[in-house]
Amino acid sequence: MDPVVPGSSPGPGPLKNVRGTGKNFSPLNIFSEKDNNVGLKVAVNMEKWRSIDYEKELKRELKRIDKSSISETNKKLIIRYKNYRLANGISVARVCREIKSLRLLCERCNLNLSELNEDILDELLAELELSNQSLNTINEYKNEYKKI
Repeated sequence: MDPVVPGSSPGPGPLKNVRGTGKNFSPLNIFSEKDNNVGLKVAVNMEKWRSIDYEKELKRELKRIDKSSISETNKKLIIRYKNYRLANGISVARVCREIKSLRLLCERCNLNLSELNEDILDELLAELELSNQSLNTINEYKNEYKKI
């Protein structure tokens, strides 16, 4: 048996006869005005609860695309791309992020999606690498370029 080093003992571990309920519930701490209990725990079904309504975000992004200054051709291509990705089982959250990136690319780079070729993509990637954008933004745009 290994010697126990003070402060490093993991303890006896969980009790062997304790069983869970099999439910996927996670308690949230909430404030109850009725009895002034802070820290009251309420079981929430995590499969049904979401902090972000991505369907609503997608509708907002579609409105932004509609109001955007990009060409009608680009707008139609972005909508077509959205439909293609959703039809292939990509999550609404991912599709929302992708069409947002495409809209911003078209607005910031004066990009015409119907005329894209490998040379234009290489030029855009080079500009992007030299920009002051964050690494996450650059990677997001690069992923969009690959999908186009």
